Amino acid sequence: MVVQCRVNPGVRHDYDIVVGNIANDNVGETVSYVVQGIMRKEDAVKRLKFEKINNQIAFCSERGLQCLTFITSYEC
Repeated sequence: MVVQCRVNPGVRHDYDIVVGNIANDNVGETVSYVVQGIMRKEDAVKRLKFEKINNQIAFCSERGLQCLTFITSYEC
């Protein structure tokens, strides 16, 4: 999905919620190499295993947003 979104920013899907990794500069560079045909997918996966990657959750529809429950808020 990451590669599809990089190649076609207008890519559409039917998922309500997508959970995945946030791409830092190194990850973005590796994905770019795969898209350009410079690096094989298998080599990219090996390279990415050493990256510290954070997770993200994308709520892509109203139905997905309905899964959230407000708990509290605070001001800084």
